[in-house]
Amino acid sequence: MPENLDKLVIYPEDYESPVSNILINRMYQELTSLYGDTADGKFPPLDFSQPKSVFVIAWIQSQPIACGAVVPLAEEIGEIKRMFVESAWRGRGVAKIVLADLERRAEIFGYCSLRVETGIYQPTAIRLYESAGYQSIAAYGRYAKNPVSVCFEKQIIES
Repeated sequence: MPENLDKLVIYPEDYESPVSNILINRMYQELTSLYGDTADGKFPPLDFSQPKSVFVIAWIQSQPIACGAVVPLAEEIGEIKRMFVESAWRGRGVAKIVLADLERRAEIFGYCSLRVETGIYQPTAIRLYESAGYQSIAAYGRYAKNPVSVCFEKQIIES
């Protein structure tokens, strides 16, 4: 594990908790700086409390440094959402660790594949998903007509 990550732990967290709100608000600030108004990208908190979903926070001791989620997209397909790493912790492998944790949880939920959407102005996110084995796919669902969306999918369990 990269330096300083030997004490990293990941726990499920209520999406509406104060610590979740801090990370999510920072994520939206960043997305707004890249894409302008991101109001259409916000999701109801219930999306993260339904069956076969989880929102997690990565911690270093008592400091929350990253978050991510898996939510159902279809019966055997989950969707990665809310991937965010505090800027001071980027480039150290935190996102890969959070993504691997979410993939493990998705397998437990019984998903055969995971999808994720990111944007053209987030090349680091694109490289993360590609390096983790995600394949580029046509934009799906609400992203289908969004010219800045980039979508990926990864098989995690043979169906």
